[in-house]
Amino acid sequence: MDKKVIDRFEKRALWSERELGELCCGLIPNDARPNTDELNDAEEDIRLAIFDEALPCKKPIDADKGDRLYGHARFIRPEDAIPWASAHFEKFPDFSLGRVLRYRNGSSDKETPLSKSTHWLELERKANLIIQQYPEVRKSDPRLVNNADNTKDWIKATAQTNDRDALFLKKVLSDIYPDAFKIK
Repeated sequence: MDKKVIDRFEKRALWSERELGELCCGLIPNDARPNTDELNDAEEDIRLAIFDEALPCKKPIDADKGDRLYGHARFIRPEDAIPWASAHFEKFPDFSLGRVLRYRNGSSDKETPLSKSTHWLELERKANLIIQQYPEVRKSDPRLVNNADNTKDWIKATAQTNDRDALFLKKVLSDIYPDAFKIK
């Protein structure tokens, strides 16, 4: 997929359900699209993930039948969509979750002293890894639910990192999955 398309979608605050389906199939969103079994299956997988609450979405209150028909009745944040889609679809483009989060936080695309730091780049790679794995691991390992120490230990083992970086990565996880770190 064209780098310009990836850059444009990394900067977007929300993706429509239809756009996510097209991205999952390696198609350029909002372009001429084939009606293939692969695309139909991707859209169904997205609907099921939303229904199962594995993929959080936002629903505009003014959505009508036409919006639902054309996949514009539900919108997904890229930081939720990227880990989920990367784990489920081989053709999903290689988005940088770090860039998505920088755009979300209002940072610019300009070079910063950190952008050239090899430690920072390695930390971004590790953050992408744990963000992608955390939802599934949390479902399969109940020890991680609402237990900060176990989560930090899991991050250290998975990302092969030290205590300081594990704490930083845990904070990244808590920003993305705030409900996972609330004491019930």
